Amino acid sequence: MKKISILLLAVLSMVTTYAQKDVAASTAGTIAPTIEEGEKAWKFGGGVGLFANQVALVNWSAGGVSSISGLLNGNIFANFRRGKHSWENNFKAEYGMIKQKGEDLTKNADRMELNSKYGYQVDKTGKLFVGGLMNFSSQFTMGYKDGETVHSSNFMSPGFLILAAGLDWKPNEMFSLFFSPLAGKFVIVTDKGIDETAFGVNAGEQVRSELGAYMKVEFKKDIMKNIKFKTALSLYLNYLDKTTTDIYEEGVFVKTKSNLGNVDVDWTVGIDLTVNKWITVNLGTQLIYDHDTKIGLYDTDNVAILAADGAQKTGPRTQFREVLNVGFTYKFQPKEKK
Repeated sequence: MKKISILLLAVLSMVTTYAQKDVAASTAGTIAPTIEEGEKAWKFGGGVGLFANQVALVNWSAGGVSSISGLLNGNIFANFRRGKHSWENNFKAEYGMIKQKGEDLTKNADRMELNSKYGYQVDKTGKLFVGGLMNFSSQFTMGYKDGETVHSSNFMSPGFLILAAGLDWKPNEMFSLFFSPLAGKFVIVTDKGIDETAFGVNAGEQVRSELGAYMKVEFKKDIMKNIKFKTALSLYLNYLDKTTTDIYEEGVFVKTKSNLGNVDVDWTVGIDLTVNKWITVNLGTQLIYDHDTKIGLYDTDNVAILAADGAQKTGPRTQFREVLNVGFTYKFQPKEKK
């Protein structure tokens, strides 16, 4: 976790410095305009994409498995700005399926996320706001781990809800930094057929409540013609964590460590390449570290570490995924409304 923290701090420092340089170059000596009463304040937009992949192998000496997969994703927004009031809303979702030869149809992507952020301008330049943020994320359908026939996740199992109040610094349209010293995080597991303790919820309960500090950094920029870079980093520190974790090295118990001070991380990075009006290439990564989410432990030989009762030991692990999509997209051009 220390290596991840150092990496995140370095990236955050570079992104913030880059944003500050852009601000200095483009807005030095100016005051950001505000939208007065009577002017158009609402902006709507977004897009949907359909991506597909097929691999067909016949007597292929290098080996492999024939497969076909598809992914549907969407991203819509509705933003409001008038006078000193700012309200940003965004919904993102994706769902993908894959069929390999000899295997059942399986999903390989399933995620939804809803964000809403309100701010009231408190400075003359229109860059600093005080307000609140809501972030909700979950999935659409049941999820199964490799080799298992019983689902281990479902809609609202888990569901993650963050409610935060704080300051939002938006020096330009490319960069924003929201910080809250007082934020609530709720982990929800409503499906009674799922082990709620795997997500940090106490046995027999449906909700885990936390109180802590929250920060979200967002940056987007057109780095070349038709190529857009975007990244978002969310960090959450639980003030009330009194739990402990047993530390193992190569399958051997080392020590018991307090979990107070562990930071939950959700970091996404994406590059969108627009080939033409309909064809888009997306490359994206996501890194998640949630100390309360327990994942099966393995030793250096990839053998499961077992407890005294024969069950596999579990613990926090860094989650990572990478996705490359090529397919058709339809974009809703931003609309403005009074």
